[in-house]
Formats: sequence, structure tokens, C-alpha cells
Amino acid sequence: MSDEKIIFESIGSNSLRTSAPYLIVFDYVRNVITTNGGKIKKDDMKSGTLEGAWKYGINVFGLRVTIQFRTIADGQIELHAKGGFVDAFDTTGVGGKKAQDILGLISGLTPLTASAMPPRLGDDQVENRGKKKTLAGILALLIGGFGAHKFYLGNWGLGVLYIASIFLIPYMSAIISGIEAIRFFTISENTFNEKYNYRTLHPFEFVW
Repeated sequence: MSDEKIIFESIGSNSLRTSAPYLIVFDYVRNVITTNGGKIKKDDMKSGTLEGAWKYGINVFGLRVTIQFRTIADGQIELHAKGGFVDAFDTTGVGGKKAQDILGLISGLTPLTASAMPPRLGDDQVENRGKKKTLAGILALLIGGFGAHKFYLGNWGLGVLYIASIFLIPYMSAIISGIEAIRFFTISENTFNEKYNYRTLHPFEFVW
């Protein structure tokens, strides 16, 4: 067994980066979750997703932390953690705190023994763009008729079309953006990341 160790770099309050092999990192994160009282709810190495669950009050295994793995530039691996409740909004920040705690435990050291890489999404190999689904939903709901959410996400071409439609087909862009707001609020954080953060969006590309 090699004496080489995993070294993690913090790239934000909810993200880590490492150049270590994927298989061992994935197994290590799984072990961190289980050895710290978590029950594995999703274990999908192919899609790069691990989800752990913890009991919180009377909510049995309702507290969740999802770790998303992605290959970024130069073959490095990025881990992004999201915490929350499976059947309630995280109004107290407990889920976010749990995600940060788990990342703190993950960023220790462990031996390396294997080699592989997590998946890439499409041909655009980009780092997490840092867009927030809640903010996108709020923009779509409040000023989506003016294409605010499109400009925020990088679809500036569609944003221009939304503005133009105000004069051509009144209320149409507002109705569409309202539907999009519901979509932003209801999709999972991982789905949002895959659609909007781990790929480059083109100006006139409509993503659903």
C-alpha cells in the first residue's frame, strides 16, 4: 500500500478539490459518512453522487447531506456538499452546518490504492460556476419577464428575447419565467448543478 495521502483543498464553504484517484476518494467519503452515524441513501459512483442521512429529532433519517463529485480541469476532482431535509425547508441552517461538518471530516488524510475518475458532463469541462438555484428561482419569479434569471445563468441571448417579447407578446415571458421559477424551486441541487454549473451555457440555449 502506498504511503501517499489524499490532500484536499478548500475552494469554498461547501466545496473541496483534490488530485487524488476517484475510486479511493469516493470510498473514503462513503466511510466518513457511515463512520459518523450516517446511513447511505444514494451510492452512485457512475453519476458521482453520495448521499448520507441522519436522524434529526423525530425526523428519522430526514437530515441529508449530498456529495457531488465532478472531474474538472487537469484531471482534478471537485466535491460539492449540499445539506438539507428530505421533507422540509432548512430554515435553521442545520443542513448547511451538517454539510460543512462532513466536509471538515472529509478533508483529512487517507492512503491511496486505486485509480479512476468521476464522470464529466458533456463536452464542456468547466468548474462549478457557483450559480445558486434559489437565487435563479427568485429572479425568475420576481423579474423573470425581463429575462433576469437568463442573464444570471449566462443565457444572455434568451434574456434579450425575453425583453423583446414584452413588446411583441405581452405577459408571455412573465408566464414562462413563472413556470421556470417553479422548476428552479423544485429540482434538486444536484440536478441544478448538472444543468447549470458543471457545463457552459450558450446564449440562446434553453435548459429545462
